[in-house]
Amino acid sequence: MNGNPYQSVGQPARGSRFVGREDLVSRVRGIVEGDRPSNMSIIGNHRTGKTSLIYRSLIDIPMPRPDLAIALVGIGKVKRIEDLFRLIGRTAVDALDTLPKQIHDGLTATLEALESESGWYGIMSQFIKLFSAIHQRSLKVLIVLDEFDRINMAGVQTAHFQLLRDLCTEDWSSTGLVTVSRQRVKTLEMDSTNGSCLDQVLAVRTYTKLFEPEEQAAMMRRARSAGIDLRPHDEWISSLTGGHPYLLELLCYELVESSVDVDLAYSNVRSSYADFFARLIRIIDADLGGSGVDKLYQVVDGIGLDVSLDDALALLRYGLVVEADDKRLVPFSEEFGRYLLSIADGRDFRSLWLDCEVGLRRLIRSVLGTAAPNGDGLSLLPESFGKVLSDARARQCRYAPVVDATLDTIDYLNPNDLFQIIVVRWDLFEPLLGGTRGAWQQRSEEVIRARNEVMHIRPIPGAFRLRAQAAVSAIVATLRGLGHVRPVSALGTTAR
Repeated sequence: MNGNPYQSVGQPARGSRFVGREDLVSRVRGIVEGDRPSNMSIIGNHRTGKTSLIYRSLIDIPMPRPDLAIALVGIGKVKRIEDLFRLIGRTAVDALDTLPKQIHDGLTATLEALESESGWYGIMSQFIKLFSAIHQRSLKVLIVLDEFDRINMAGVQTAHFQLLRDLCTEDWSSTGLVTVSRQRVKTLEMDSTNGSCLDQVLAVRTYTKLFEPEEQAAMMRRARSAGIDLRPHDEWISSLTGGHPYLLELLCYELVESSVDVDLAYSNVRSSYADFFARLIRIIDADLGGSGVDKLYQVVDGIGLDVSLDDALALLRYGLVVEADDKRLVPFSEEFGRYLLSIADGRDFRSLWLDCEVGLRRLIRSVLGTAAPNGDGLSLLPESFGKVLSDARARQCRYAPVVDATLDTIDYLNPNDLFQIIVVRWDLFEPLLGGTRGAWQQRSEEVIRARNEVMHIRPIPGAFRLRAQAAVSAIVATLRGLGHVRPVSALGTTAR
């Protein structure tokens, strides 16, 4: 048998290792077609081939013009923000040195002045002077900031992002800018400076995506060079990896190494997959302002009460969900779906909570509907619930056309509101639920707190994990006894 053709898994795919993606290559390649290089933000979740796309589009294919240099800047190890601008200057000058027509007079001296400056205003002045000199020599540079979201944000200010913006927009420069990151540039700016200026000039965004079926097949065909045919295992492989490039290549590596011992191959990748999945959802959680995990669960569970169309599109772009044949959004692989059901000490709590939430909505709808003479059960709530109901109706108007037009206002109430309705109208619910109002209030607080931890992929603190588990179990048992809870279906089904 020849060597393992997947030996370089995890490294940028170059040469014959690069698979498909002609549309993305063409899109990225297009930014160097104008006189001055254009700007672009390349975004993709962890290990979806962002750096590989840069190499394929801009570096491994020679530039057809003698006045343009590509400066690939890896900034993951930059310790201070000031060092970034020194590194950009050094990389740009080094890249220009490779052009057939070298016009270097004065650039080296200006670069040395930049690198010797210690204060920010001196760095900014020499940085502008360097790229002004490049522009005056009718040269062009495309700066590619790889791993942009790994930059050390300590001490970062708006002025730093503004200088990057000026570099790729102002008349003193002939430079274009590409950022490569897992998160949107706007998210990084807002987290560090509470404002955004650079993202506005990176409006052209390119999202790396999961493999198409033909690209998956091309990846698997590489095993034939080692005398192995993976086609008989195609369905099993897809259930684990979906179209994710890295997960697919890693599994193919283990299958070749084990001579297609599927049990051994799965054993070898299982823990790596779990670590990888955890990183994927941490990224989307940060990019959606701390609500990404909650919205991901809502989408794949079929609830989606406060998920906008933009949220759903973000989950699709990040490759966390895919569209099934029946148009549902489901986890990108069955293995990822199983992971979502088991994480963050919420293994049992998550499924119990779904029963609890659905059951509470049914209970409230039934009790208030029966008690209201005109059928408008929500009119029985006190005036203090006015804003709660107003917000729920606003979400209903906003999301119903996207999610499910048959859902009512009760479906759009926040989980905590469900418990509070029962508390404030305990006179209506006590005959069915029994116990006391105070006991119900305490139980609801334990359940809501645990739910918030699970939704944000945090372990439920041991101090109240058992109490929360017991509380939600008791509520679900009561709701099941009243006929308001049915068994929870698999991920991707609708439960109402």
